[in-house]
Order: sequence, then structure tokens, then C-alpha cells
Amino acid sequence: MRIERAHRLGVRRARQVATDIMGELAEKYALEHHWDGNTLRFSRTGLNGTVSVSKAAIVLEIELGFMLALLESRIEAEVHAELDRWLGPA
Repeated sequence: MRIERAHRLGVRRARQVATDIMGELAEKYALEHHWDGNTLRFSRTGLNGTVSVSKAAIVLEIELGFMLALLESRIEAEVHAELDRWLGPA
């Protein structure tokens, strides 16, 4: 799954938003995460992904394992809802 969202926050603020979103999701879904440059890497059993931040966009890429792939549309809807909440509607 790949989701790209344009923003006007700049890199520093976009990184903070990504950190805040991941903090909430990490608690809710037991995700491990860390920054690698301007890429936030996250994982848990059955899921790996990245959030790449640039001055104009946030790009989320998620690889789902077999069991979570069954919930892909639900997961994608939740990701869009979180991005809408933090960045405003697309």
C-alpha cells in the first residue's frame, strides 16, 4: 500500500507530525519505530513500512503480511483518516 499526501508544513514540522501520528499508532498497535534520515521506519509482526518526509509531501508505504492483507481496505481508510486529522483533507 502506498499513500502520498502533499503538505505545506516544511520538513521539520512534517517530521513532527509523522512522529506524533506514529506515537499514537505505536501505542495502539504495538509498532516499533525509528527515524533513518527523513524516513520513519516502523514494524510489527505482519507489517513493515516507512513514512518518508519531504518539504512538500509525506509518503507512507506499508507491506502487510497475509493476515493483515485481509484488512487492507480498513487499514488504508484509517491511515487516510489520521492524515486528514493531522494535515486536513486531501
